[in-house]
Amino acid sequence: MLVIKHNPELIIFLGLFLLSVFFYFISNHHFKKRIKENLSQKTLRGDSVQSYGEKVIADFLFKNKIEYVYDKPVRLSIRQRTVIRPDFYLPVSDIYIEYWGMAGNEEYDHKSRWKKNLYNKFKKRLIDLYAHQVKSIPSILKKELGL
Repeated sequence: MLVIKHNPELIIFLGLFLLSVFFYFISNHHFKKRIKENLSQKTLRGDSVQSYGEKVIADFLFKNKIEYVYDKPVRLSIRQRTVIRPDFYLPVSDIYIEYWGMAGNEEYDHKSRWKKNLYNKFKKRLIDLYAHQVKSIPSILKKELGL
């Protein structure tokens, strides 16, 4: 304890460290809470999705009779240990659709880059969609899926 009393730099460092840990947990809590609250969007198929953008995607797929799996854990290869949760998977065409609705959030963007790298590494077809494209999602999907 004497070392801390006589070392003001250490006291400042420890204080800043504890504050950063506190803010990390607060921001992480709010991030998870916001995702949980957003599960109120209902699709035409009856699924609960995390955002309006995902609802637009799900409704488009449903209206066009395209089979999809929503938010289920998958491995991109048999030998891969890492499990990811794509927003949408189209099993008939082996296509993944990700709606990057929280782009701009540092933690979210980091996870997004990691996920995109996995799709690329295992040569999986990925359709990327973003919040600023929400009004254009049907026409983008029509083009990407060749409808």
